[in-house]
Amino acid sequence: MQISGLKDITIGVGRLRQQVDFYATNLGLRICARGRIPAELCRRLWQVDDDLNMVILGRQDLPDSPQLRLIPAFDLPARPDFDITHTGPLGILYGTVDIRRTYYRLSSAGVEFHAPPVTVQPPGLRGRRHARKLAFGRAFDGEYVVLAQPVHGLLRDGTSSPYFGVTEPLEISIVVPELALSSRFLQQALGFESVLCAQRGGKAREQAMGLAPGSSFNLETLKDGSGRTRLSLLCFGSGHAGVEARPPSRGICALRFECDDLERSSEACVEAGGHLITHPAVIDHPVLGEGRAATLMAPFGVLIELWQQVRGRSPEG
Repeated sequence: MQISGLKDITIGVGRLRQQVDFYATNLGLRICARGRIPAELCRRLWQVDDDLNMVILGRQDLPDSPQLRLIPAFDLPARPDFDITHTGPLGILYGTVDIRRTYYRLSSAGVEFHAPPVTVQPPGLRGRRHARKLAFGRAFDGEYVVLAQPVHGLLRDGTSSPYFGVTEPLEISIVVPELALSSRFLQQALGFESVLCAQRGGKAREQAMGLAPGSSFNLETLKDGSGRTRLSLLCFGSGHAGVEARPPSRGICALRFECDDLERSSEACVEAGGHLITHPAVIDHPVLGEGRAATLMAPFGVLIELWQQVRGRSPEG
């Protein structure tokens, strides 16, 4: 059984056309596919009884990098209140070669940042070699755009676009109710590897992330099988109720992976703590692609789509 790296990040949005324009104009993502997903397919894939429009965006110069799939979220208000310390999806991190320039560009486009770029340094590491500047901004519909730039040296990860100076999506941050369970699911079910476990806090992070004074959280960062994309799990302690998210929901709601054995991969996800939402089904659609797919709910409240390629064609191919 083999599961490839992360292929797609699905984001529920309230104003589809506005969000498509936002990602294209400010982050250099281009439309790779678009169209209407009929209710019959939405039922088989997500248990949603409605037609959904979908637009797929990606870096056309980096065809193997994760793509964004935007779908409308009809059932939530346009600008929900968003408390970063509550259980639920958080946002996507991009590297940038000039964080202040990117910060001002996104601010002008309507992103609400907690603070201008703030320099943070991992505790226990001396010198400024490991320090980086961070900025957390809330986009139109609740998800966060996180910008990161090393204080010294060039970007170590990702490929920045020549005009925008921003990389492809490098890291997805998710707030989880229980760190060990979420980490075990990613490692045992999806082949992730843990690369960092730490506790984070301090005034600089509080300022960048909009946290209350004295806030701290446990952090674990894992990388997928391709090594291109990381998932960071943030746990602020006990007392948070489990997430009951079902698409369409605002912000990050699903992650898509490809596998070579759909049944065994689905079983591994269930054994690792996932909950089966839709059984394997054949999907053939010009936007979604052609393949067999099953959907599960991860312990941290994000849908996991598993796709098995058929007849030499992958989804979005």
